[in-house]
Amino acid sequence: MNFKPSYDVDQYNEDEPKEIEYHFFGCSMYEWKTDVDYQKVYKWFQKQQHSFHMFFVPKHARADYTIEYGRPTGVDAHWLGAYQFKTKK
Repeated sequence: MNFKPSYDVDQYNEDEPKEIEYHFFGCSMYEWKTDVDYQKVYKWFQKQQHSFHMFFVPKHARADYTIEYGRPTGVDAHWLGAYQFKTKK
């Protein structure tokens, strides 16, 4: 399965267009989320209340790569950890 990550347009500066050559990839059993801002991905999954894994992907946010079993492959992605949120009783 091929997947094209999103790109955070909020961090694009037209006066000094520096392309961001990395992004964060998070995935749960149900969904994927990418962004160049770690906190945006983390907070998005926090709202979902599902456990998830986070990866640092040292490629441009628009890079095309393959996802296998919920992790990026062929792009030297670094696993940052698994997160589980406590459910409210």
